Amino acid sequence: MNKIAKTICKHKRLIIIIALLLLIPSFIGINATRINYDILVYLPEDVETIQGENILSDEFNMGGYSIVLIDNMSTKDIAKLEEKIRKIDNVEKVISIADITRNCISSRNVTRRCKR
Repeated sequence: MNKIAKTICKHKRLIIIIALLLLIPSFIGINATRINYDILVYLPEDVETIQGENILSDEFNMGGYSIVLIDNMSTKDIAKLEEKIRKIDNVEKVISIADITRNCISSRNVTRRCKR
């Protein structure tokens, strides 16, 4: 272990240069990578999940879904955003934490429905 440590200390400039050179392809890779949040794209067609998604999409026209993550927003603002999303064409159902908290917080005592 001491031998490795001494070698690293002795050739520290070379190691830093190699590390910096290795960063170049890393930055190129970061810029070239396309992010796709639809995990179904990565699955093969013969997987049951894809087959079920295709059935939902073809027969019931309900195959697509989206998820919106929001941080540091009040329940009131979430409810407003939820209403805006509901008004978008082809949006059939919107569910949010505001649906739960509006029903529970409206009364002073927590109702049975909120305890679930």
